[in-house]
Amino acid sequence: MRLVTFSNGFQNRLGVLINSAVIDVKSACEEVLDHGIASIFSDMRSFLSSGDLGLKLAKDLIETVKLSSDSGRDTKSRRSYRSLIALDNQIHLRAPISDPQKILCPAVNYMSHSNESQVNPPKEPYFFGKFANTIIGPDDPILIPDISNKIDYEVELAAIIGKRGKNISKDQVYDYIVGYTILNDISFRDLQGWPKPASSLGMNWYKGKGLDGACPIGPCIVTKDEISTPYPLKIMLRVNGKTRQDSSTEMQIFQLPDLVSYVSQGITLEAGDIVSTGTPAGVASTTGEFLKDGDIVEAEIEKIGVLRNRILSEES
Repeated sequence: MRLVTFSNGFQNRLGVLINSAVIDVKSACEEVLDHGIASIFSDMRSFLSSGDLGLKLAKDLIETVKLSSDSGRDTKSRRSYRSLIALDNQIHLRAPISDPQKILCPAVNYMSHSNESQVNPPKEPYFFGKFANTIIGPDDPILIPDISNKIDYEVELAAIIGKRGKNISKDQVYDYIVGYTILNDISFRDLQGWPKPASSLGMNWYKGKGLDGACPIGPCIVTKDEISTPYPLKIMLRVNGKTRQDSSTEMQIFQLPDLVSYVSQGITLEAGDIVSTGTPAGVASTTGEFLKDGDIVEAEIEKIGVLRNRILSEES
């Protein structure tokens, strides 16, 4: 399934992308089953927290709506569902999940990025966190704040946690992942203290990674029934149509079993948490080509899609 959060102009809804349409899952549940059960489809976190039961119910609902709307069926037996909505200009895709408890990102997790940054690769995963205020969705503007003029991009594959877990062993990690999305780890390098730490304490991760809008995600969460393994997947990023990053997820230093197991030691992961996987070479901090007002950034990962955002000066 390709899970999305979308807006119909009035409120955000949980949906599933089907070709050129989106199925409003809560509305479908109300049409096919009853209003009581539909509460688990109120938002992405509620849905993911329902676990395998919610996933199975969503798949059954989607199949019911798809079969009923199939143009090949006899007209008399076909039913029209309000929950099947054309994907047009009236529908705006939002960040698939807007309120994760945790956004966990590893620093320097591709050897190519380690080399270009002239930083020794870590001997174990090295994480920093982002906050919910950083999350924006497809086509939302990435703001250039008044306090920074060195805005950088980092395309990353991100795993979405599907159930509660702690001290997860490496061989169990995929049991806790529900699907994958694209994450663009926006950085403010002049605030972060790059390439040399601005203080004896090291990098300023809080300011360098945590400003408003610094974590575009989307356009959807692709569940594991469509991506059986995230290795290898082609990963790339373009600015104004020009390729800046181009690699494969198989080039990660630490892959998801290492990353998720590491962060879960002593930390309880919850449904909807995001664990990212780092970025390959080509970032602006090494080329000097920082993002500017009006730029279009397209982060793309094979089998997931394209996450597109415009750069906008906060003054605008």
